[in-house]
Amino acid sequence: MKRTRQDEFISAEEVCDRTGLDLTTVYRKAGNGEIPGAVWGETLRFMLDEFEGWWDSQIESVLNELEEAGLIMSWVDNDGQRWYDLTIAGRNLGKTPEWPGQPKGTKFNH
Repeated sequence: MKRTRQDEFISAEEVCDRTGLDLTTVYRKAGNGEIPGAVWGETLRFMLDEFEGWWDSQIESVLNELEEAGLIMSWVDNDGQRWYDLTIAGRNLGKTPEWPGQPKGTKFNH
């Protein structure tokens, strides 16, 4: 039987590596349903697709909060991909010519 992406799992330790959460927090959040896709057995595993969807939504939520607070700004390029730039006091550091050497936007595919 050929495995599909829906059959892929990641360990609790890999969730820690991807999120920066400690192992105790991952177990607690899995236990109360905050992190979806948890499969309990001999070890705790997570369905990859469900975890990645949840993690993308967490990142998008933080980016929206930062944009609403005026700390970043975003735009969509011609390929439909969203880019983010850091701002200070409403000034776009990624595009403003008077801020040479500043890093350009960071691309997120949402």
